[in-house]
Amino acid sequence: MASTEEDTTANFTTLSTTFETSSSKLDITREELEKRQLLHRIELLKLELSQRTLLIDTLRKEQSSQVEELREQLANVLHQRKMLHLKLKSSAHFHEQEVVHLKQMVRDLEERREE
Repeated sequence: MASTEEDTTANFTTLSTTFETSSSKLDITREELEKRQLLHRIELLKLELSQRTLLIDTLRKEQSSQVEELREQLANVLHQRKMLHLKLKSSAHFHEQEVVHLKQMVRDLEERREE
């Protein structure tokens, strides 16, 4: 019987070692799976970050372009305003001179009539 007990103990030890080894392999497999899942998630986040960075760069370029267009439009409008102001000022001066000249002509005519 002693040999049977020894066989049973030996078999139990072998079974226990096999179970521990399988459990250890299972833990390693779980750890490896979790590690791969985390690495995959990191890669997805890197891609998302890259896409968002590109979107931000695109929006910045569009905004910069729009700002430049608005600056050009403002410069054109200010130039037109200045030209219109000068034209109006010149026209007003011309009309003032014309009024002065016409008044002088009226005076001259009145003086001639009085003579």
